Amino acid sequence: MTETSAREMIRWAKAKSCEEPRAVFVLGVELAGSAELVGIASLTVRDFALREADIGFILAREHWGKGYATEAVRTLLAKGFGPLNLHRIYGECDPANPGSARVMEKAGMRREGYMRESRRQKGQWVDRLLYAMIESDWPGGLSAGAAE
Repeated sequence: MTETSAREMIRWAKAKSCEEPRAVFVLGVELAGSAELVGIASLTVRDFALREADIGFILAREHWGKGYATEAVRTLLAKGFGPLNLHRIYGECDPANPGSARVMEKAGMRREGYMRESRRQKGQWVDRLLYAMIESDWPGGLSAGAAE
């Protein structure tokens, strides 16, 4: 990500934070004790009636494997299953990127599927792994079969 694209992303996130109802929540991932932005993570409510959202994250390569993305994903899951009262949060990743799959697994999400050629990327169809968590999976979430 270039500095220009990072600035555009920040402007976009600020604008989205003012919308009602708010559907997009973006975290900047900073190194402890500094203001250095090393990545972002987002939670986007896709369907308010179904109480469903997706989660995504991008981290500078030199900061991979240090737990920053997992911490950001856990923070957004807590936001989603806490104050936002979501039922299901899902995320996707490239099957060739085991690090992203590990982040979601370490955050407690479960692999639900392998989606063949489900997205166009750089002019080609690519496969995706699908991970998700439902509210009863979240610590302190609803017990299985609980009524709303």
